Amino acid sequence: MIRIRSVALLPLIAVLAACESNPVLVDDGNLTAELTLSESHVHTLSSLDMEVVIRNSDGYAVDDFEAVTLDQKIAGDDTWRSIVLEASEHGFVGDYVFASTGDYDLRVMVTRHGTTEPTEVPLMHSEMGHLSVARAHFEIDGHRIEFESFPGHMHEGQEVELKFWILEMEANEAGVRPPVLGLDPTIVCHEGGSPVESHPAHGHDDGVYEATHHFAEPGAAAATIRFEDGHGSLIEASFDFDVAHGH
Repeated sequence: MIRIRSVALLPLIAVLAACESNPVLVDDGNLTAELTLSESHVHTLSSLDMEVVIRNSDGYAVDDFEAVTLDQKIAGDDTWRSIVLEASEHGFVGDYVFASTGDYDLRVMVTRHGTTEPTEVPLMHSEMGHLSVARAHFEIDGHRIEFESFPGHMHEGQEVELKFWILEMEANEAGVRPPVLGLDPTIVCHEGGSPVESHPAHGHDDGVYEATHHFAEPGAAAATIRFEDGHGSLIEASFDFDVAHGH
């Protein structure tokens, strides 16, 4: 009797072991999303890698969806913009380049098979639903040069305002980098890998130097600022970005 019972239990033990080592990754309707970003301090014009792992109530990763997106919008705005994520070995991955500074709201959306409307998956950690994006910057010869364009997302045929903040690299006792005043910079605009036009920069008391440029062609572009510092040395900083097709 003992020997028979032992044999009869073997298939059941095998099934239980298989379930433990190979859990069924089911969407039980109680999903949460875990978001990981490649940078803790995010700046404009730099590619940000992101990974989303979606888990069910048992903590197992679920990946059987029609589509997964990470949506973002400026805090206080009503328009969400989707970053499409691709399936990977452990979850869903993508990358994105922010063109404008600000505080952003984030959310994860999934579209299940057989449906057309995406639904939101709550983030496991609520603080991951917010992201601050700072200006792109470059540090050289005791200067910190920051850059932003307005609008951030440019289209061919647009007049774009190009702004450079020229600051001292070291902060003062108040923790603020003082602006560098009295400079006479030139802003050189590049389209298609070549310089196309130079503009004299208009200076302001807060160390901002700016010019406007009409970007005629879509594709890779850049804005370069050049100036002589107080010691007669030529300083140059260039920022690369993309100009989209008009629509």
